[in-house]
Amino acid sequence: MAEVAAVGWAISAPITTRLLNHGFDESEKLRDLEARILPRLALRQQQAERIPPERMAHLERWSGRLRSAFYDAEDIVDVADYHRLRKQVTHSGSKLMFDKLQHIVSGKTSKLKKSLEKLQNIIEEGFQYLPPLASTISNDNDIANPANKETGIVTTSSASSQFIIGRDEERDEIVNMLRETPDDDEPDSNDKCYSTIGIYGVAGSGKTTLAQHVCSYERAAKYFFPVIWIHVSQSFSVRKIYQEMLEAVSGEPSREFSNLDTLQIKIEAELSGRRFLLVLDNIWTCRNVNAQYKLDQLLSPLKVGKRGSKVRDLLVTSRFKDAAKSAGAQNPMKIPDLNEKDYFNLFMHYALGGMSTDDHKLETLKMIGADIVKNLKASPLAARLVGSQLRKQLNATFWRRVGDQSMLADTMGVLWWSYQQLDEHIRRCFAYCSMFPQGHMFERDNLVKLWMAEGFMNTTHSVEEMEIVGQIYFDELVSCSFIQAKQSTSSDENEQFSMHDLLHELAVMVAGKDWFCFEYGDQIKEFPPDVLHLFVRSYDPMKLTELICKLKKLRTLIFFYGSITIGALESMLKKLKKLRILDLTDGGALEFSHFENMSNLVSLWHIRNPGRHLNYSVISSFPGVGEMKSLRELSDFTVRKEKGYELQQLMIRSLLIEQASQIEPSLKLMPHPEEIDRFTDEQTDMVDAIVMDIFGKCDSVLQKCLRGSTSLTRLTLQGIPFIKSIPSEVMRSLSMLQYLFIISCAQFTHLQGLNHLSSMRRFEIRKCPNLTALQEDEKGRALHALYIDDIHIMPKLLSRECFISLQSLVFWEAEEPREEEILQQFSYLTYLIICFCNWNRLPENLVNLTCLQQLSLLYCKNIQSLPTLPSSRRVFMLSTCDQLFMKSCQTVGHQNYQKIAHVPWKDFFSYE
Repeated sequence: MAEVAAVGWAISAPITTRLLNHGFDESEKLRDLEARILPRLALRQQQAERIPPERMAHLERWSGRLRSAFYDAEDIVDVADYHRLRKQVTHSGSKLMFDKLQHIVSGKTSKLKKSLEKLQNIIEEGFQYLPPLASTISNDNDIANPANKETGIVTTSSASSQFIIGRDEERDEIVNMLRETPDDDEPDSNDKCYSTIGIYGVAGSGKTTLAQHVCSYERAAKYFFPVIWIHVSQSFSVRKIYQEMLEAVSGEPSREFSNLDTLQIKIEAELSGRRFLLVLDNIWTCRNVNAQYKLDQLLSPLKVGKRGSKVRDLLVTSRFKDAAKSAGAQNPMKIPDLNEKDYFNLFMHYALGGMSTDDHKLETLKMIGADIVKNLKASPLAARLVGSQLRKQLNATFWRRVGDQSMLADTMGVLWWSYQQLDEHIRRCFAYCSMFPQGHMFERDNLVKLWMAEGFMNTTHSVEEMEIVGQIYFDELVSCSFIQAKQSTSSDENEQFSMHDLLHELAVMVAGKDWFCFEYGDQIKEFPPDVLHLFVRSYDPMKLTELICKLKKLRTLIFFYGSITIGALESMLKKLKKLRILDLTDGGALEFSHFENMSNLVSLWHIRNPGRHLNYSVISSFPGVGEMKSLRELSDFTVRKEKGYELQQLMIRSLLIEQASQIEPSLKLMPHPEEIDRFTDEQTDMVDAIVMDIFGKCDSVLQKCLRGSTSLTRLTLQGIPFIKSIPSEVMRSLSMLQYLFIISCAQFTHLQGLNHLSSMRRFEIRKCPNLTALQEDEKGRALHALYIDDIHIMPKLLSRECFISLQSLVFWEAEEPREEEILQQFSYLTYLIICFCNWNRLPENLVNLTCLQQLSLLYCKNIQSLPTLPSSRRVFMLSTCDQLFMKSCQTVGHQNYQKIAHVPWKDFFSYE
């Protein structure tokens, strides 16, 4: 039924409204699409199991043709919208342009007329496949058609959070097995220095939840450090997982390392001597020698150290017992079903948890719920999905009808029923996620932007309204448990979400032929010719260029990893004229070495695609943006003294730029200051991040560039010799600013209004010797991380309230502190890092930092001894310091060694 489901998205998409708005309201068939077709499609999906195979094949083919016809019409209307926008941007258009616009919009072009005639004919043909809407819908109508739903009572957010019940016994059993340390003399036929515990069971039985329960317990107990979680897809990449492991253990991005040997050496160095726990979630059966080799290669970094001296444990989950055994688990645990009481309580948590209603109604729903759970086969995933849908309608009649649904007898049937309860627009957004591989982590805002670019929002109004609608769609998927929030940490900059593997399989099933995911290791001769959205995760996407060029209908192209040349991109974009989204993520980079200007290329591309999303993750040079009248979003742009990089290039209506780098608004660059005024007046809220490097006397220019930038999240001022201040009125407008860097600005003196930066996470201010103290009411009040070179700056800029909130403090090339009492005011400091400092000793009052978990000394050559340190510390890192000092910290019995003996994780390394 994938084609049938997908055609519902097409009909209910904003394209129908756009066609009517463009003057085609004389077509009664178009006007009645939602009223006449959608309910019948919904009913046909409900009755899918009763449709004869030959009739189902006809229905599927018809649905595919109808959906394709809608896409064709949408592409033509895109052209009309583009010319309309171009006329608005240029303010005055030629008569030829105006005539062309009128010709397209009026529907007189033969191409558009033929497209609409084809669409109407297909619609007329479809009525023979669709049932009447009379009594056949009967009492199931409110289940099949989400539009008829009763809203019920307002809920709380408690059911959206992770809820675990009835798994403490299994958790404790696994914890005990993890902590069993064999004697040194115990023989080991596998010659391993780590032990493996396995959990297996059918999909949706709670394996991942149990493993997460174990991880949460171990993180709190602090017996293992670190605890590393890795999701393993069926076609996993050893390199990708190595990078994830290295990033998890080092806390630093690892994507600059791509060589397997280098990654393995670094992982082994990081893990050496540590007591750690690695969790591999959802491993698959090794069906051939190559798959087993990949798994062995994946586990090879664990074979470091002496068995029995330090515990290295591996916990794996899998649907298959053999898969757990292939990873080294001798006696994998089959996850047991929850007992009836716990399972019922789990179901009722998602169905009624946090609800407020009268006792009689509550008891009635509980009685009905007790009957429903009998059909769910003790599947925790089914309990979560069905419960999440029921909580929206606290209606006993609806609950009873749900209990009568035969499809609830198996887990996939539950998923399909839950999917059918979603609004058509939200179904399409859910299906879009099928393009990404299993285990992919979604960032809320990024995913919403992709939906917006594709036109999935049920609105034709402003970008701001589209984003609001997109956020509502996302919240709906979360509340219905189709997407789950990742357990966040204090260091997370963006909240991440994931999708259960079974739900991903459902998304793939309902998405049909529109979406395709290519991962490294996949062998393919051709992509499906009608694919619209393509995700490529490959270390060498250049090999796929020729295949991609054949996808004439492609709308989304996402390269995840791997670099591609501008020449290859040019060849693709000449073919992919319907492309809406080009996303180069996580290392995808364009090489601009032989290409001077992209204006003609991208202008040609965007003639076909108004209002789309172009995302470059690591590009700092992108000339000719001004020619791209359709562009709405760009992650980076450089303004400088070259053709194609002028500030005027950014004067495009409704463009959002995530980072405008190296803006140099000197008098030489812009001889007409009124251009700055025009830019700041017209482009309010356009830029998300600004980096400013060396330029002339520009306090006023800086003020103008920052004026109205209420959405700015990142600002860097570096090496600007004449700048003196950021005025208070500008600071007041930067309420969304999260990262502020002021470096090597010798005359910088004033930072009034720091108190207005309520969203600040990281503040770095170094080599600004002339800073003056702020008034108490102007000092910063909220901050997560601070990078400084002078401890005496802190009381000048930060309030006592901010001292308490600070978690990370980094001294970089700092003078030795003369007033140590300042340091002890950071009562909740958890990370202290001292880098490139010529200190002769560490402050004696470090012991008073009772929340300190990590102390790192990097390139501090003069320090010879350690003071008494707080017992709270979990990590001690010493890198490239005095050799004798580093040796003494590793010598048993030495006083330096004694002061860190209680620390679970100690790291010593040198780059010299």
